[in-house]
Amino acid sequence: LLISPPAQQPIQQAYQPQVQQIEEPKGDNTYTQQIKDLTEMLMRKLNQAAMKGQHVGTDPHIQTLLASLTALHPKLVTDIEDTERKMKTQKILLEKIGTCSQARESLNKMREEHLEKVRQQEEEQSVLMRLQMEQKLELLRQQKMEQLKYQEELKRRHEQAVFDRESAKAAALGAAAQPNNAAPNPAAQPAPAP
Repeated sequence: LLISPPAQQPIQQAYQPQVQQIEEPKGDNTYTQQIKDLTEMLMRKLNQAAMKGQHVGTDPHIQTLLASLTALHPKLVTDIEDTERKMKTQKILLEKIGTCSQARESLNKMREEHLEKVRQQEEEQSVLMRLQMEQKLELLRQQKMEQLKYQEELKRRHEQAVFDRESAKAAALGAAAQPNNAAPNPAAQPAPAP
C-alpha cells in the first residue's frame, strides 16, 4: 500500500472523527481500548513519518497498524450501526415518554377540572338545599302565624257569641221582669160613683 505524504492529513481526518464517535459498549472495554491504542499509535507513526519526510508505504509499523485497524473495522462499523439503531430507538422511546407525559398532564388537568366542577356542583346543591330549607321554614312560619290568627279569630267570635247570648238573656230577663213592676194603668180603673 503506497500512501503519499500529502495524503497523511486526510487519513488523520478520516480516522479521528470515527474514534471520537465510538461509544464503549458495556463489557467490551478491551476491544474499545485496543482501537484507541492502535489509532493513537498510528497517528504518532504518521506524524513521525511526516516530520521525517518518510514514505508511509515503506514503514512496516504503519502497515501493521493499518492491517490491525482494518481487521477491527467490520466490528467497529457494526457497533456504530448498532449504536445508531439504539439511539433511534431511544429517541422514539423518549418521544413516546414525552407523549405519555403530555397525556398524563392533560389527564391530571381534566381530573382537576372535573373535581372542581364536582365541588362547584356540590356547593351549588348545598346552597340550593339551604334556600329550599329556608323557604320551607318561612312557609311553616307563615302557616303557623295564619293558624294562630285563625285560632284568635275563632276565640274572638266565640267570646262575641257568648257575649251576645248573655246580652240576649239579660235583655230577655229584663223584658220579662218589666210588666210585673209596672204602675197600674188609670184608664183601666172604674170611675168613682157620683
